[in-house]
Amino acid sequence: MPTASHSLKIQQLDEEYSKKGFKCKKNFPLFDPQENNFALIDLACFKDGSARAFEIEVTGKQAVKNARDLRRFKGIFKNSKACQLTTDMGLEDCPDFAKR
Repeated sequence: MPTASHSLKIQQLDEEYSKKGFKCKKNFPLFDPQENNFALIDLACFKDGSARAFEIEVTGKQAVKNARDLRRFKGIFKNSKACQLTTDMGLEDCPDFAKR
């Protein structure tokens, strides 16, 4: 069950990217061939051939699986960026989003 801080972080990211013209989907399904089921990405946003994926965790239990899901997302959606955050982190804490 998501915590309030988990849901709030997803809502903040959703609002931020919607303002930038992205269309976002919470609990975006992504097939996991290793487990033969669908993984749910917390938030996926799309705009003009660009994609963004976010996994938010309060604890580290899901971190390894989330990292695998995010790598698969980036492999499927070219020109994408992915980020795994805790509820107290921001986009500046995500190496994939660093200004180059």
